[in-house]
Amino acid sequence: MTGPEHPAYWRQRWARGETGWHLDEPNPWLVAHASHLPGGGRVLVPLCGRSRDLAWLARAGWHPVGIEVVEDAARGLFRDARLVPTERQVSGATHLEAGGIEVWVADVFELAPSAVGPVDAWWDRAALVALPAFLRGRYAERLRRWLRPEGRGLLVTLEHDEPEREGPPFSVSPDEVVASFAPRPVRLLGELDLRTAAGANATHPAPRRAVERLWLIDALG
Repeated sequence: MTGPEHPAYWRQRWARGETGWHLDEPNPWLVAHASHLPGGGRVLVPLCGRSRDLAWLARAGWHPVGIEVVEDAARGLFRDARLVPTERQVSGATHLEAGGIEVWVADVFELAPSAVGPVDAWWDRAALVALPAFLRGRYAERLRRWLRPEGRGLLVTLEHDEPEREGPPFSVSPDEVVASFAPRPVRLLGELDLRTAAGANATHPAPRRAVERLWLIDALG
């Protein structure tokens, strides 16, 4: 199997049903803290998979915009929401839309920023931690370019003691989060020790030491 830096890796994982990160309900961190996001705005959800979070955001009044490289996962997102999307081709990418939800079937690193347009917020609960270290800075730069200066992001990270080669999910330290999104202020909203958690917010399998954290990436100025 190829590594997580290649779209083929994720297509293989979905085809084999190896999707332990997927939740059949909206993410508890998002439900509890979505009020930090600008109300009614466009919320980018990178590497969204088949996440139920987009339908939840749409019902709550936001306009979610997903990016997902695995087409079957993207289409499954709409099936789960009982929606039949309209479809169009834009600059080599497939754009799906229904029920106030947009999803671009594309590689997040290849999709033209102009196609998505500026967003008011973003929500990342399994994207940054899915990328090896050499790609995470490039990914953060993409988010910085898409987000309006007054926008905000919510980010879920996992810090653990497993070797980098054992990911994903990869370990991301607090220092890396702060450095990746500078000069935006970064604030810790909550954390969960997955060794002792009963699972209320735990969204990743726990290695020997694992702490899941929720961060607010705040507006500039």
